[in-house]
Amino acid sequence: PRLSVLYRINDYLKVNTAAGLYNQFVAKNMIMESSGNYRLEWAICDNNEVSVLNSQNLTVGLTYDKKGFVINAEGYLKRTGGITRYLETTGGIDLYEGDGLTRGFDLFLKKDFKDQTFWVAYTLSKTMEHFSYFPTTEYLPAMHDQRHEIKLAALTRFRSFHFTVNYVFGSGFPDPDLLPETV
Repeated sequence: PRLSVLYRINDYLKVNTAAGLYNQFVAKNMIMESSGNYRLEWAICDNNEVSVLNSQNLTVGLTYDKKGFVINAEGYLKRTGGITRYLETTGGIDLYEGDGLTRGFDLFLKKDFKDQTFWVAYTLSKTMEHFSYFPTTEYLPAMHDQRHEIKLAALTRFRSFHFTVNYVFGSGFPDPDLLPETV
């Protein structure tokens, strides 16, 4: 279920919020080798062998839209449960369940000119996770945590042809060698 509310302050400005509960019954799960390498494998989440991946999401945003110019700012919080991770050891493969916390902020700017659209988006986020095999009760940066990301796009139409170009710049993922030892 998801509940969303939109309130139009005036012709150009609106506030929105949304909250939702999500379940994912097919997921890519991480299998980590003792060397630190990992691979992802699809699995059906049945809540018996593999936990159902689930999340609770909350977003709050503000949008300004006037004469083809749009500015949108949105903050979000997400709690994820049922994350499955397999660790390969000399004795076999052990299964662990964890959870994650994500918080972030998105800023989006878009301008339309006749048959052309240009936009830029910036994301500032932090994703932390915890598994029972961690040596601490603290949440640690997730392997896929990327603090900054900028996305650029241009779209144009020439007669019946549509052209697009886009680019994504990211700050990269945490260096696993600099993260606290987890196994």
